[in-house]
Amino acid sequence: VSDNVVARIGDISRLYGECFGVESWARDLFAEEVVRGGPAFAVSLVISSVEPALRNAAALGAWQVISPQQAIGVVEVVQGLHEVQEKVYSQPTVLLAHQ
Repeated sequence: VSDNVVARIGDISRLYGECFGVESWARDLFAEEVVRGGPAFAVSLVISSVEPALRNAAALGAWQVISPQQAIGVVEVVQGLHEVQEKVYSQPTVLLAHQ
């Protein structure tokens, strides 16, 4: 939601800011500040603070999505990304790392 709002209003807000003589630092930050003032940002903060406790209560480990895109490929489970950082894959591969 946040990225969508910034993408939709960023360019036009910078243009208006330039026309109105607004300082460049304020023009550059305007779209992000609009997002920070909206409900999606507040909800995101609440979820971020509650998520670790929920994951702990459900006996789930901490995890992080590195590439939030659709992917199709061979699934490989590794202990950590350090194990495969130099590896070159010959086919599309989805990595699930414990650490």
